[in-house]
Amino acid sequence: MNAAAKIAIPALAVAALFLGGKKVVVTQIIKQRAEKYIPAIEAASKQYDLPPGVLFKLLETESSYLPEIINGTRKSSAGALGIAQFMPDTAAWLTKLPKDQAIQYVLDPMKAIPLAARYLSMLRKGKGITSWEQAVASYNAGQGNVNKAKKKAVVTGGSWKDYLPQETKNYVAKISQGVGVSLA
Repeated sequence: MNAAAKIAIPALAVAALFLGGKKVVVTQIIKQRAEKYIPAIEAASKQYDLPPGVLFKLLETESSYLPEIINGTRKSSAGALGIAQFMPDTAAWLTKLPKDQAIQYVLDPMKAIPLAARYLSMLRKGKGITSWEQAVASYNAGQGNVNKAKKKAVVTGGSWKDYLPQETKNYVAKISQGVGVSLA
């Protein structure tokens, strides 16, 4: 028997959350990290009429609810910050604040959560975006890139998703599978 065969990998403990009446399955660790944010997530989801569980899974995908990501001590390689992983320019545009103040704003999860919900809602209502799936893809890749992918699909055939970066395809799939429904 080789050394690798002796390593036991513990099973992940799973937990269920009910968000907007929708069951969302998460790991126990994610549930523990996210618990204090759930009321804000539910309120923002309701305020901006988001499908149940989508904002929770989007924030989980962006930050894993890790404190060092939420408080900004750890940034993404692209420079995104906070629980919703806002880029500084996007944060400034959405908050109408100078960039340094916008960064501080999005590092406060109780402000960033409703801002992420508002932004996702804006993306869903954006020009050319016809589904929550496209809004989620736009959150990750940018609305312009999603619309470019849609135009390429019209010209060449196939799905607009075929023309997205792999990271965005994985992002959309993770959120969609996490809420257990198609967002198309």
